[in-house]
Amino acid sequence: MVHQLMDLQRDGIRGRKSERGSTFMEITIAVAILSFSLTVIAGAFGTNLRAVNGAKRTNRAAHFVEETLDSLAETSFDDLKALNGNVLYNGSTASDSLYRIDLSVSESTVDLLTITLLLRNVRDNSVVSRFVLNRSRR
Repeated sequence: MVHQLMDLQRDGIRGRKSERGSTFMEITIAVAILSFSLTVIAGAFGTNLRAVNGAKRTNRAAHFVEETLDSLAETSFDDLKALNGNVLYNGSTASDSLYRIDLSVSESTVDLLTITLLLRNVRDNSVVSRFVLNRSRR
């Protein structure tokens, strides 16, 4: 019985020593896994933020084009000809704007106008979209 007790104490002491070493190793591995996970989450957050900002810009552009088309629909046939060469901005000034529309109006046949809207990004002057409309005298 005494031998069994001594064996248990000896095994218990050995177990504790080996647990101390593995605990440090477990903490190191856990910190590494946590660091990797946080890096992945931060990267995903940045990607999502860029996607949301891109969607906002696209929504602003679509709203700007929609307002412009509504305004053109209310403009009389004869007044449309005078809009040829106009540049429209979505902000109060060119420097406050993200987008601009280059408007061209030409008479393709008698009593038929072709209206072209070229949506451009103000920052790099790239063409975002192009719209071509035909309007007849009513």
